[in-house]
Amino acid sequence: MNFKLYIFLFLIISGVGHVKSQNQKLIQQHDTIPLNPEVRYGKLDNGFTYYLLKNDNPENKIHMRLVVKAGRMHEDKDRLEYAHLLEHLVAGSTKHFPSVHDFMNKIGGYSNANVGSRHTNYYAKIPSGDKLVIKKTLQLLRDWGQVNEYKPDQIEVQRAAVEGEFRNLNPHRQWVGKKIEIETLNNLSYKIYDDKKHIDNLRNFNSKAFKRFYKDWYRPDLEAAIIVGNINPDTIEAEIKQLFSDLKIPAKKKDANARVLNHTIKLEGKNFFTTVKDSTSDELALNIIHTAPNFAQAPKSTKDYKNMLVQQLYTLMIEEKEDQLKQQFNPPFENFVTNHGVNHLPDWQLKGFKMNLKLDSDNIEQQKSDFQNGLIAWKRMQSGFNKKELEAAKEIIIQEYDNESHLNSSSLAIDLEMHFFYGKAAPKPEVKINIISTILAEIDLNDIQDYQQRYENLSHNVHYIFFKGRGVNVPNEKVLKQWIQEVDNMSLEPIIENKPIHALANFVNIPTSKEKEVVRETENMIGVTTIEMANGVTLILKPTKPRKKMFENQVSIQAFRPNRFPLKNRQEYLSAKIAPELVQYTGAGPFNKFELDRFKKEKGIELGFRTTTDNQMIYGQSKLEELPEFFNLLYLYLDQPRKDQEGFEAWKALKNDELEGKAIKGSENFVTEKIKYVWYPELPHLKKEDLKTMNMDGLLQSFKKWNSGIEDFTFIVTGDFDKNEITPLLVNTLSAFPVVNDKNKMVTSKQNLKFPLQKMEHSLEYKSIDQVFTNIYFPVKVPKDLKTEIVLQFLNDALHKEVYKRLRNGCYAPSAIGEWLDYNNGIFAFHIQFDSALGNEDRMREYAMEAFRAVKEKGVDGEWLKAAASNELRSFERKFESFGYSNLWPDYLQSKLEKGKDPEFDILTTGTLLEHFIDSNDLNAAAQKYLIEDYKQVFLGYPEEYELN
Repeated sequence: MNFKLYIFLFLIISGVGHVKSQNQKLIQQHDTIPLNPEVRYGKLDNGFTYYLLKNDNPENKIHMRLVVKAGRMHEDKDRLEYAHLLEHLVAGSTKHFPSVHDFMNKIGGYSNANVGSRHTNYYAKIPSGDKLVIKKTLQLLRDWGQVNEYKPDQIEVQRAAVEGEFRNLNPHRQWVGKKIEIETLNNLSYKIYDDKKHIDNLRNFNSKAFKRFYKDWYRPDLEAAIIVGNINPDTIEAEIKQLFSDLKIPAKKKDANARVLNHTIKLEGKNFFTTVKDSTSDELALNIIHTAPNFAQAPKSTKDYKNMLVQQLYTLMIEEKEDQLKQQFNPPFENFVTNHGVNHLPDWQLKGFKMNLKLDSDNIEQQKSDFQNGLIAWKRMQSGFNKKELEAAKEIIIQEYDNESHLNSSSLAIDLEMHFFYGKAAPKPEVKINIISTILAEIDLNDIQDYQQRYENLSHNVHYIFFKGRGVNVPNEKVLKQWIQEVDNMSLEPIIENKPIHALANFVNIPTSKEKEVVRETENMIGVTTIEMANGVTLILKPTKPRKKMFENQVSIQAFRPNRFPLKNRQEYLSAKIAPELVQYTGAGPFNKFELDRFKKEKGIELGFRTTTDNQMIYGQSKLEELPEFFNLLYLYLDQPRKDQEGFEAWKALKNDELEGKAIKGSENFVTEKIKYVWYPELPHLKKEDLKTMNMDGLLQSFKKWNSGIEDFTFIVTGDFDKNEITPLLVNTLSAFPVVNDKNKMVTSKQNLKFPLQKMEHSLEYKSIDQVFTNIYFPVKVPKDLKTEIVLQFLNDALHKEVYKRLRNGCYAPSAIGEWLDYNNGIFAFHIQFDSALGNEDRMREYAMEAFRAVKEKGVDGEWLKAAASNELRSFERKFESFGYSNLWPDYLQSKLEKGKDPEFDILTTGTLLEHFIDSNDLNAAAQKYLIEDYKQVFLGYPEEYELN
């Protein structure tokens, strides 16, 4: 058991500090857990509810939410998707705020919205320093609540945007997922409709039904304001009473709770067998879904909390056993998901496990074997629980709940939101963790086994959903039940934990370097240290503060060097490019992929290799204390790539699926990669024919040739560390890595590839898509000074705003991106990208050109630029102060180094330029000069074999 957990539980169990006795008293007094007493909770005469909580994490921020107890459950058949459409309209424009986005941009805030099964949420995050800003944002919440009217053209734009959300990068995968949802819920008498019905309802828009939905459900007794942050509750409460008291309730109220009750799922213990025809396939696939109540949906009492925690512990223990079974290239299932119900079934009512099996399409005996192997695996995962596994799961839960992220305003606002929607307990955070800790300490293996027998027994509430390809037969229900009975009668061995790797030191022999290790070391004014090493490696060090405790002592490593592969030798280029992918699949030294994956997981290490057109990349992260093991692992990969024929065949099959468009994104490297091959036809790209000719020995030989040495690499090391402490480790370790000084190696990088600065238009084909992907580039030669770069960025921001506004009528997320296509030659491009329905691409192209020309003709006004500059300065400063899930320093430093620019100058100068030396005249002059169509390039991505008119 983890020592920290041992002490933690010892204190609880022994009663040290009266923790346990206090919590038991709390549980006895409050079986129903009370609302956090620091929350100002109230209800107006019209039924409008409010929750107010002062909280200074983060400082100087306020989170405001207007939430409505109305969602998809409240749609009649003629109003399908109207809850979603209304959310789009209300989030974007209200009576007093014609453009919510512009208002938020002006005040330095952020807003968004989403719709769920029984609710719709509108939320804003704003700075707390200005009373007028707070007052206006409260007015925005009031607008979100009621009394907005929308013109037909506004509705048309958002109808098209909502329809755009139905388009998917892999339509077959989307169809399968929707079918599973429909079949599962239909079995449970929960009626839902396929996507076509929703889209038809949008296209055949019923104005009266839409207005009826708005009037019926957007009313004060179904709404609440939730405001958490640096606030004065007395002042905010007075404002709410003044602003929201006149919201009207309809004379005839519809019963919102009746809709919820009508959509309540009751599990009756039945098993279901369903077959779906899949006309696009020749295979037989089976999805097995087991459903149970989701006890995390709305726990209100200590009893509910115990049910929730037992369920969470059980799930974590199953996940660990699943991980053990997946440590092989041919596991007994294609995929196993422990959170299917929560993520893929409505309203968080169900907790579901889903297993996907691929069954033989011809041989009935092999079908039986495939089917039973899956069930056997599932049953083995459900058996053999031990105390060690339970304590490990408890530690994970304690770390999850005893986490500072639960103290921030966003998390606290979500808790209050769930209290309003579901009646879910929202106690004070420290009370919550105390209750959870006490209950966890009392849960034992008997509780886990009782839960498994009652709720996870595979004899009840299981859905067997077959996807039947062309000419494939599915065993009948009687046969399937016989196969299931045979498995039930088997005596099965529990899963034995694979022996983990505790350390790599005994398997890695990094030699001691005898050379002078450092040639030069310098540190600049922004705290970036550059160390030039004798072996040709450069170290860039930038310590940064962690945003949260969980990121303390975390170190990120990003290394790059120019891609040196020979363009003229297609086979060698492709082998060198993809060999690092293979090595990550076959393992290193005496260890296979799965042993190393588990080692990385347990040590908290991430390590990967990637090859781009420009660079060879090594990237990863580690806790400071595990850095020696990080470099041991890197050395092992470079020095001893493993021969594993089974791993090679598995990797090859995966790569083949990618080339056939069966990967997540539906097509090889997806959209922009094919555009790159148009620009640079001399650049080799992998095809199925190439993959067939490749063998493991050849790829490993290529890996050793191009990856055995670390010469010319620049290692960018950022994160939470002391520079003086980490430098000796990095220098001594990397000095001992091998270097190869081969003069015969050609250096090929993008600098040698000439970007075609000319007009062009191309239609490209992509596998497994059902839409058109359009990319329009406007390349132009520009100066490379910092002021011009900032002006171009603002110009692109203005273009993005116009593109988003214009192209939402047909696309969910159109965008404009400013990017360097050839920095050495000063070629920059404004890049508009969007997807569209087949047949609508020409109209969307016209919209894109209208947006582009509008920015050039109208330019930008000083008011917009002032707000944009203020936001950019705030963002620029904030992103370099600290790191969390994202760390912007590695990419920023690499970009500057590749361009030969000084990051110190840029960081020290950018703020001054933003505040004092860029105005609307600069932008409007740049618009005339650089928003040109002379070299416009259009790329249209169509489904493979689509017939163009």
